[in-house]
Amino acid sequence: MFTSQIMTLLKSLLSYDLDSRVSQDSAPTNAQMLDDLNYAKDIISKNIFQYNPSIVLTLTAQSNALNPINIRDLSVVSGRVLRPLQVIINNRTLTDSKGQRGTWAVTELNNYIPTWRSDGAGVPYIAATVSNDKIVLYPAPSQAVVDTGGNYISGLYLAADMVVPTTVTSVATSATQTVGSTNGMVAGMNIYFDTAGVSRVIQTVNSPTSITLTASLTTTTAEVCSSEPDIPDEIRPAIAYLAAVITSEISASEEEQMVRLQAYDARVARAIEKIARENKNAQLDMGSLGRRPKYMLS
Repeated sequence: MFTSQIMTLLKSLLSYDLDSRVSQDSAPTNAQMLDDLNYAKDIISKNIFQYNPSIVLTLTAQSNALNPINIRDLSVVSGRVLRPLQVIINNRTLTDSKGQRGTWAVTELNNYIPTWRSDGAGVPYIAATVSNDKIVLYPAPSQAVVDTGGNYISGLYLAADMVVPTTVTSVATSATQTVGSTNGMVAGMNIYFDTAGVSRVIQTVNSPTSITLTASLTTTTAEVCSSEPDIPDEIRPAIAYLAAVITSEISASEEEQMVRLQAYDARVARAIEKIARENKNAQLDMGSLGRRPKYMLS
């Protein structure tokens, strides 16, 4: 299920929901629907504990560790990090204050290395959480660390935002395609081409109207292309259902909105719970919380 299909489902739901803040006045715009859909997608993403072991961390050389790194800034990370479980620098996993794979708290840095703010650059061996969206690396990364690469965050993240569907404006059999707008598109995003009936991954966004894909395809003029949500396919309808709940119960908490989701489709709600359990168990099994299961110990 792709963004264009999810938007169509939401339109249908809103047309029957008299409590919706948009259905009483006029048909919702694409922008209105996308705002609600992305908000709903974020709630679902958090509830299923989405995990990525290789969120790319783009570092810049710093003279000291005074300035925290924003791990929800998409110019710094390839996915918005909710909770960093491990930080990998130059392909080496950093450890916490107890010697297990993980992060420090910034209060531990204050206690054990009070000069951390002014000490010079080098190869970081500590990652400390400052807040929900910021970490510091100690020592601050040098240019050599930046040049070596292999820098990642392993942790819980928010699925990438969906973008308003657009159309192909110039026929081509190529990996490079011309579209009406690339607004919101980013490298790594899956794009579905309706007529061709195939998905392709964006390699680069070249301009406001051009993208290069990781593989070639043949397109037709006015062919609709839309993003593929970074959510398991079996629960993608829940994005539309939850967005419909949000439009009619703006003041409800996220917990209340998830409860009402069951009224739309109890089967999808159960699927969300199942995926959440599986993801949590998988993270524990992989030792992502800093421990290795017994069968992996040597």
